[in-house]
Amino acid sequence: MFEACAIKNKFMFGIDTDGLYIKATDIKVGKDGSSFALVDTQSGESANCSTVLLGRHNILNILAAASLARYLKFSMEQIAGRIRELKPIEHRLELIKGAVTVIDDAFNANPEGTKAALEILKEFAPSRRIIITPGMVELGAEEEALHREFGRNIAAAADFAVLVGLARVEPIRAGLLEAGFPAEHIVQVASLKEATELLPVLAPAGSVVLFENDLPDNYENA
Repeated sequence: MFEACAIKNKFMFGIDTDGLYIKATDIKVGKDGSSFALVDTQSGESANCSTVLLGRHNILNILAAASLARYLKFSMEQIAGRIRELKPIEHRLELIKGAVTVIDDAFNANPEGTKAALEILKEFAPSRRIIITPGMVELGAEEEALHREFGRNIAAAADFAVLVGLARVEPIRAGLLEAGFPAEHIVQVASLKEATELLPVLAPAGSVVLFENDLPDNYENA
């Protein structure tokens, strides 16, 4: 595909793939962020990098920027320094530490985004892991199937699930139960306010709470 593009300079970047200009190796993704070796395959230079951004997908975003930076003649050390300074965007997998750790991913949610968030939540085991979610919207004819899949994915990552809403979250509940998630660990409430009021009971010190999506008011009772 790329060979047919009428682009003079093409800089491929990625993970675990041959033929790349910039790549990441020795990747470690955990609850405090990510670390990896940034490698310029043309010069052979590399730099150890770390970031507070959560998730493997964010490493790909960083590699895109690093490729452009190398094209603009920035050194590997300069790039690594800027990577260390990166801050999460508000409400997009934003880590808020306290007696209870909060992962704020409330700004929208889509099927791929929820998978990435749940992979991060898994990293916090053996802490008690709780997800609060109203599900997703604007999924068209696939909404029920995607919500069932979401439920099954939650079952593999969380210890408790707080579902916000009525009919819309029923397929999520069904997916949870299909995956063998304990019914007594599923809580269904009508609003985000009700969900947060449950946290003192559900989330003792040391727990981790993932807020996955926050729908507009007109969706709240759906």
